[in-house]
Amino acid sequence: MLLSFVAGESINTGDAVTPHTSVSGSILKAWPSGERTSAVCGVAMDMVTAGALTRVVSDSSVAVFSSLDIGEPYYVSPSGGTLVNYAQFRTEFLAYAGTAQVSGMYLCEVGTAIGSTMMKIQPAMPRLVQDDSV
Repeated sequence: MLLSFVAGESINTGDAVTPHTSVSGSILKAWPSGERTSAVCGVAMDMVTAGALTRVVSDSSVAVFSSLDIGEPYYVSPSGGTLVNYAQFRTEFLAYAGTAQVSGMYLCEVGTAIGSTMMKIQPAMPRLVQDDSV
């Protein structure tokens, strides 16, 4: 499904996005630090600045990526917005946890690579993970 939203901040093509909680019809980059900010509604199809209209794919295949590992699920990065495989998520999460910045983060699967540049987007419900359970 292809949807249109107003960007609440600068967004890059391929970023995971979430609905803005205080501005109707607006989106922000997804961040796994909170339950609401990690609830992905889809992946941005356009690179835009705040206030611009952008297209978002919520349940379909998109070819806006590069160097994906076919069959691998991808998650919202602990640094926000971008998508990473589980090994990279774990590495980034443990780096944050090691500096005592966080004790938990939400793991949100966004989709699965079906080609080196294509991903089937099917956002899942975020799951809280703790630094000793990753």
